Amino acid sequence: MRYILGCLVKALFFVTLFITPTVSNPEGAKGEDAVVSLNIDNFKKKLSQSDYFIVEFFSLKCPHCREFAPVYEDLGAQIDKEFPNVGVGKVDVDIENQLAHEYHITRIPKLMFFTRQNPEPIIFQGDRTTEALLSWIQQEVDSLQNGLFLQLSHKKIF
Repeated sequence: MRYILGCLVKALFFVTLFITPTVSNPEGAKGEDAVVSLNIDNFKKKLSQSDYFIVEFFSLKCPHCREFAPVYEDLGAQIDKEFPNVGVGKVDVDIENQLAHEYHITRIPKLMFFTRQNPEPIIFQGDRTTEALLSWIQQEVDSLQNGLFLQLSHKKIF
């Protein structure tokens, strides 16, 4: 009996350690859960519904991704309040390996900023804090609305 109970406790521990909460609103309605879970079927459609879209490519197995998850959820909530024309999504590369391959994802977490004006996403390479991300998004949106691209943060991925 003790052996079975011990196994159950260990199993529960590993489940809570390796599985983080996922978006409870996969269709991505703005509000409580502003981060949309993206997949091969809804990726292009969701991106086309906003002028701008930031996407995190992640894996539940990645410790850096799990550490970054609360920051990204907070970012989604802040963007929902401050930038109504910016969508926020995430792609699990373990499930959506076709999208990961299409966007040449070799390291995670990877943040990409998609726009209607530019077919190539802009890769974020700064501090992974909510404040730094919000500032970067504001700069990108401002520059894109003025018809300019920030040359320092615009990197080709191909």
